[in-house]
Amino acid sequence: MRLPRSLVFAAVGAIGIGVQLLALAWLTRGLGLHYLIATALAVEAAVLHNFFWHERWTWRDRPSTDRAGRLARLLKFHLANGLFSVAGNLVFMTLLVRGLHLEVMVANPLAIGATAVFNFLASDRWVFARRSALGARAAGPVRRVVLAAMLLVTIEPRARAAELRPETLAAWTRYVRATEARIIREERAPYRLLADRRAALLLARLREGEVIVEKMGTRDLDGLDIDVPGGLIHHWRGTVFLRGLSLDDLIAATRAPEQTARQQPDVLEVRVLERHGDTFRLYLKVERRSVITVTYNTEYLVQGTRRSVRTATSRSVATKIGEIEDAGTPAERERPPGNDRGFLWRLNAYWRYEQVDGGVIAELESTSLSRTVPLGLATLVRPIIDREARKSITATLLAFRSRFSSF
Repeated sequence: MRLPRSLVFAAVGAIGIGVQLLALAWLTRGLGLHYLIATALAVEAAVLHNFFWHERWTWRDRPSTDRAGRLARLLKFHLANGLFSVAGNLVFMTLLVRGLHLEVMVANPLAIGATAVFNFLASDRWVFARRSALGARAAGPVRRVVLAAMLLVTIEPRARAAELRPETLAAWTRYVRATEARIIREERAPYRLLADRRAALLLARLREGEVIVEKMGTRDLDGLDIDVPGGLIHHWRGTVFLRGLSLDDLIAATRAPEQTARQQPDVLEVRVLERHGDTFRLYLKVERRSVITVTYNTEYLVQGTRRSVRTATSRSVATKIGEIEDAGTPAERERPPGNDRGFLWRLNAYWRYEQVDGGVIAELESTSLSRTVPLGLATLVRPIIDREARKSITATLLAFRSRFSSF
């Protein structure tokens, strides 16, 4: 049975990706070429590889009649697919490496994926089109390729810097108010996790050492999503069990943030700037590592509240987030907050603690604001953002448990 043409195309493309990545690694790491020059050469190697197999496999039912026809196809393949791949990959690589500061070997598969659909359409409807359809179908794919390439070119300059606009901040404020209204309602009611019908199962998973993480979302009073122009809100909640710990001991420990904050994997420096009972201002120098590394000077207003004999809460709001440029070098400097690369503009954290038999349940709900994903990259980049956000909150809770629990 013949496979669908799109699957065959994808298979050839997958092998071509391997060819391109191997060539890119050899050219950058072996020969030391600049990543943009190496990218262009690696793409050309993949283009020649793909054309050979598309002729003999993907579109074998549309054979070229002679050597001149095959040469014409090769030229069209370079024009419709090859040149678009080179231009698209160069633009996307510039955007991802220079703009989002991804590693070259991480950015390249994303760039490849972003151009794959256009490559298939151009190949099927123009390069390998049936002879009777060549004239009618030639113009459309070429126009689409050119327009897409022009669109990509307009994306890159916006990736270099971002500015927190008033409308973005206003949307964030609406989102936080709605979120905190729901949190206040929950704090007045029995503990959410234990009141859940699945409480026994969830608590058993926590007692076994699992960290339960879920993606959250807040809507307005009408039940509609809150649009955030120019920004993205990342909202997650995670829960962990602190075995062998009493709530009194935990509260006492959290009153000494100089000790507890240092246990977090991303904290480089911590200072208490001001303290009034269970309310204090805190300075943290943090380094966030994922596919990129970013360092910040941050300040927080932290407010702790004892709700009952068995429950307590804490609210932490970042009052300053300053991205550090050239961190750890003599040229280190802080960019103006809200006028930086836009990886982190706002950050709120809400903790809830509940005493149960054998320990304490600790729940962290985190909301943060960043720049929006550039047009055309959302499908590729958003899953990476979500994966890193899940890893980050999980790492925070694991470090918290390691500090206090007898696990």
